Amino acid sequence: MKNIHYNKNYQAAFWEELREEVKNYFTENGISPYASKSLWAKMIFLLATFIFTYISLFIFSLPLWGMWLLCILLGLLMCAIGFNISHQAAHGALSKNPKINRLMGLSLNLMGMSDYIWILKHNVSHHAFTNVYENDEALKEDETLRLSANAPWKPLHSFQHIYTPIVYAVFTIFWATTLDFDKLKRYNGWGSRSRKPHPTKELILFWGTKISFVTVYGVLPLLFLPINGWQWLVGFLTMHIVGSTLITHILQVEHLNEDAVFIEISADGQLPVSWAVNQLQGTTDFKTKTKLFQWFIGPVNYQIEHHLFPNIAGNHLPAIAKIVEEKAKKYNLNYQSYPSFAEAVLSHYKLLKELGKRPQDFRKADTHLASV
Repeated sequence: MKNIHYNKNYQAAFWEELREEVKNYFTENGISPYASKSLWAKMIFLLATFIFTYISLFIFSLPLWGMWLLCILLGLLMCAIGFNISHQAAHGALSKNPKINRLMGLSLNLMGMSDYIWILKHNVSHHAFTNVYENDEALKEDETLRLSANAPWKPLHSFQHIYTPIVYAVFTIFWATTLDFDKLKRYNGWGSRSRKPHPTKELILFWGTKISFVTVYGVLPLLFLPINGWQWLVGFLTMHIVGSTLITHILQVEHLNEDAVFIEISADGQLPVSWAVNQLQGTTDFKTKTKLFQWFIGPVNYQIEHHLFPNIAGNHLPAIAKIVEEKAKKYNLNYQSYPSFAEAVLSHYKLLKELGKRPQDFRKADTHLASV
């Protein structure tokens, strides 16, 4: 990562006042910023349902269509567990006990991805430098998609708004089988200020996760289910297409849309705004139309609040949102929120189409690429 510095004095009063009011919210209401009992019950339910659904493939004599439906359910649960458990645990938001957070974070490993690599990418890179191309790893997974005006352009990108759904549908497969390995090599030393190599215990867990992934989702079904290779492939792809499509769209629309700001750094590595203002301007919320969808995705649609207060559990974010929006308005800062998930997705694809244009045809203002 490049050595980049924020302007701590930019709208400093906004962040100081916001932090104080959020702190007072918990103090005055006598509540903990960690997960509530209802959230814990929800997390246990999701994990138990995922495990039972997987085991059901083996203990019940199901027709092919029945097994296929269970694969759809596994994909849905993969998404729900990722947002409600893995994501929050990685930020230490579920419990004041770091060991409990790490244990719950291993729910990501249950699905084949490394929670350790995710923390390095998501916490160390993305949360620290949201939408800053030089340091935000979320903007440069590879060159298949162009997610920033500062990224290299290829002719293929002209069609990215068309083929992106295919990329998103299989993203979790590549996450587990390719991207984690790439990051394991590139991120060596990211976990500490002294740039020490990856801890041995993390390497053991990483390789154990990958071996388990192949065993649980590949070897065991092929050995013990009455299916052939093609039928296994259909089930495996179904689970990931369902889960991956939801995960990627829900995450991407919150930072990559027509209203999010992409801050440019100066030649000497300075950012013109503060960290808090960058989180606010580079992130967007969206509303949900149904209680079921809100329950399913958890707090992830309150992304502005999550980026400003990543260590606060998601069940508190709707209340925090009112405070953040009020303070943003007081200091004349944009607070972006789409009225629905569908509108956020539409804006995301409009941005992808714009970013896919050749640089000389690209309209810089349309993506809010700014130096201030």
